[in-house]
Amino acid sequence: MSVGVTNAWDPGFGEFMRSAYHYHPKNLDHNSGNPIGVSVCQQGIHDGKRVTASGAYLASSPPNLTVMTEASITKVLFQDKKAVGVQADGKKSSSLFPLMGWRTELANTSTVYAKQEVILAAGAIDSPKLLLLSGIGPARDLEPLNIPVTKDLPGVGKNLQDRLFLELVTVQDPKSHHRTSYIDSPVTLEQAREEWMHSQTGPLSGFYLPQMIAYLKSDTVLASQEFMTLDKETQQLWQAETKPFYEMISVSQFLLPDFVIAFFCPWIVPRTSVSLDISLFPTNLRLP
Repeated sequence: MSVGVTNAWDPGFGEFMRSAYHYHPKNLDHNSGNPIGVSVCQQGIHDGKRVTASGAYLASSPPNLTVMTEASITKVLFQDKKAVGVQADGKKSSSLFPLMGWRTELANTSTVYAKQEVILAAGAIDSPKLLLLSGIGPARDLEPLNIPVTKDLPGVGKNLQDRLFLELVTVQDPKSHHRTSYIDSPVTLEQAREEWMHSQTGPLSGFYLPQMIAYLKSDTVLASQEFMTLDKETQQLWQAETKPFYEMISVSQFLLPDFVIAFFCPWIVPRTSVSLDISLFPTNLRLP
């Protein structure tokens, strides 16, 4: 997966960054594991084009990769305490798995066993959901639903925390910013398009690409009365050196000629957390 930075810098960007470094630490790699500080924003781009997971891994997929749709995973299978496979439900799994030498045990249900390991990557909601349906989670929640307990793990399905997203946007005259000068005219827009197609340079090479990103902490927040009312576990989480209170990103512009701007996205300490209620999910649930 290629990671890079834009090749079209706004005028004055250097002065802007130097001013930011005066008040906050410089971070040369905000993806290093410690994001705190002000950084030049890294992005999934290569040769002037956005890099997606599909383009990076599937455009020239390895021969041992099989991608299946309409084959929803409903359960992780365990042998003792080790994950050894998955159970899938759906018409694609029932028809294709046997052809590939994978075991079909029940009508419309197929079982796939791993040769090496099982990687669960179903996201912040469906990963814990699958674990719960597979018997990993709070035993007191699983037993009333007759789900065999593989591992009594109280934290599974609990304490999901989201962040608040705030956009601070301004509307400017189309001619007030150098990045919109070419949008106003079909001729200059076509010239910009041709330049990008030829050399991946010019105005469109930096279109909508963030240039600055900052993850910041605040002593004021730590000393606030509101912070003191949080439970001790949450306080300790947010006191960690690598845990930011705010994320700020400068974004260059949208496609509309009069809606151009930089906006910032702060996120702050959440006051609430969400837990999955396993009782709402039938044990034969088909995940989307």
